[in-house]
Amino acid sequence: DGTNDIVVAGYKSYVPEEQRTELALGVQGFKLCTEEIKLLMTQDNPLFDKPSLTVRDLDGAVFMLPPDIYRSYLRDGVVEQFLNQGAHITLRTMDFNDHFEYNVYNFQDMFGIVPTTLISRFGIDERKEYRAFSLADMTLSTDFYALFSDKFVASENGALLVQEMKRLAEKSMSQL
Repeated sequence: DGTNDIVVAGYKSYVPEEQRTELALGVQGFKLCTEEIKLLMTQDNPLFDKPSLTVRDLDGAVFMLPPDIYRSYLRDGVVEQFLNQGAHITLRTMDFNDHFEYNVYNFQDMFGIVPTTLISRFGIDERKEYRAFSLADMTLSTDFYALFSDKFVASENGALLVQEMKRLAEKSMSQL
């Protein structure tokens, strides 16, 4: 909306390039990475101790998402992806102050989501009452993009930051 100089945004990896929204006038960007998105549950979930989960295990499940992510999951047709593989899911959202609050939420019988790189940042891998997992028969991943206003990129410091971010993203992607 033009209020930030830099924004990281993503599309689910299965969304074809031609179906992704074009960048607004005055905005440019580049792909940072593709990252697996893990599902998240807390110990109150009846599936918590099941060693391996499939899409069909989640039939009837509710996914609780932060507001900023909720809209992109609707846009990217996540519900339809699950339905195509045999599971009806519902997406819900509620107000959270920030993602730290979201990542200490007790999902009870619902599911949350977390990008793989944030699992250790939020200590999810260290908490016994939380479980981050992948489905055995479906991978959710997001292509993340760094977006910049033209005005920011035209500034001396902005240009240097964008140049360094591009270099690091290219280096990271070449190591995959």
